[in-house]
Amino acid sequence: MLQDAVLSEFNVNIEALMAFDGGKWVWRGDPSGDFSIKSIRAIFCEAGQSLPPPWAFAWCKLIPLKVNLFMWRAVQNRVATYDQLVKRGVQTTSVLCPLCGSMDESICHLLSGCSFSSAVWSLVASWVKIFNMFFFSVVDIVKAVDFLPLENTTRMALCAILFTTCWVIWLERNEAIFNKRQHSVNRVFNDIKSVSFHWVGNRLKSRKLSWEDWSAFKM
Repeated sequence: MLQDAVLSEFNVNIEALMAFDGGKWVWRGDPSGDFSIKSIRAIFCEAGQSLPPPWAFAWCKLIPLKVNLFMWRAVQNRVATYDQLVKRGVQTTSVLCPLCGSMDESICHLLSGCSFSSAVWSLVASWVKIFNMFFFSVVDIVKAVDFLPLENTTRMALCAILFTTCWVIWLERNEAIFNKRQHSVNRVFNDIKSVSFHWVGNRLKSRKLSWEDWSAFKM
């Protein structure tokens, strides 16, 4: 089934590698209990997954591991969008993007070229006070903060927002397919703000983050 193919995309069971012990999360993928890029790469290699691209993928510490993994796979074009499902021999009723319906779906189109996603990015750009956000590939999204003269905390927060935006767009895409939910640019944007606030607020150690500051992107 199409839904089974999507749900099995992350065939490494990340949740099984996490445990809450003694008031903190412990990573079971390493004997030390500490998460490391080396350990996650080793697990992916054992599962037959490909290694990351030649340039260094910068994992964002302010968002959950599952979102970093999603972005890692998106950069490698290994997310179960329609174009990839067709390549795997999975039958689909359509290959058109479920959010705009005007072009064949690929991860590049979904996150950077889709008219729906472009409208979302426009709202995000206004929120974080960046003149525009035009991306031509997933790599452009991942590396966007590299070219901005930002203080480190602001850079990390912006990276978290970019990754969260991609993740929420992906979830909206799945809702449109599996639950036939009518998609909404404003709802997606509001979800991005609230979800990223929760993730960043719980992980940012340098300062206490208020909703008022986050809503105005005052870092």
